[in-house]
Amino acid sequence: MHQKPTSPGNERGAMLVEVLVALLILLVVMVGVMQLFAAALVSDRGSQARTELSYRAQQTIEVIRMANAIMRVEAAGGGSGGTAQQNLSAGKTGITFPIAAEIAYTELPSGPSDAYWDFWGPNGTGVIDSESPRYAIGYDVVDGDANGSPGTWLLRVEARPRIQGIYMDTKGAKVVRYVAAIPK
Repeated sequence: MHQKPTSPGNERGAMLVEVLVALLILLVVMVGVMQLFAAALVSDRGSQARTELSYRAQQTIEVIRMANAIMRVEAAGGGSGGTAQQNLSAGKTGITFPIAAEIAYTELPSGPSDAYWDFWGPNGTGVIDSESPRYAIGYDVVDGDANGSPGTWLLRVEARPRIQGIYMDTKGAKVVRYVAAIPK
């Protein structure tokens, strides 16, 4: 009824197999953890892209809204004249202020050689912050009367990445669309 004790030689092989099985289990768990870190990194990059693109779109709207308000005051004779009209002229901004008609989709400049760079670039409003921006920004203005918002111009801005791979996930590029109403 008593079992015969095993010899030490037989146990050594069993211990080696146990260690190898434990290492295999540890490897499988570590691969799973590393995949979670990779997924978190992709998610973080996507959030970073949306945040930056939203900021640039909002900044574009605020610059256009401010310039339009200043020029409305100037046009009504309530401003000091001169400097604002020179700095916000269509020749410098690409937009005729105060807005009086719809504006077709227009992209902001992407480099110093582009028209209106001095206004939109780093030494102007700073909406485009470098000579090789990672994003493209465009806008259009439509009549709010025809689109359910009477007495306003609807300013629509779209911001999207220029460089694929930086702000990409498996579904495609991030695009942010921002809309604001500007009084006529």
